[in-house]
Amino acid sequence: MRTEIKERIIRIITKVTNTNEESLLQMSSTKFNELGINSIEIIKLLVYVENEFDIEFSDDFLGTTNFQTIDELVDIVVELAEEQ
Repeated sequence: MRTEIKERIIRIITKVTNTNEESLLQMSSTKFNELGINSIEIIKLLVYVENEFDIEFSDDFLGTTNFQTIDELVDIVVELAEEQ
């Protein structure tokens, strides 16, 4: 399940940022800001992720201190998906 979620999130990031999917797979533990992903792209990413997985992030979650890498975002989506 985690692998599938990660692949879907990476596809979303690719759409939002026009980044190469293969390079994202290799850099999933790199911080978003180091990948050149800005705050506006993060918000777009979260909206796409909510729609893709039919989940909702709480307002408290929206600060990037809750997730800074693709892997951390994947972990949170896995957790939210399991709660449903």
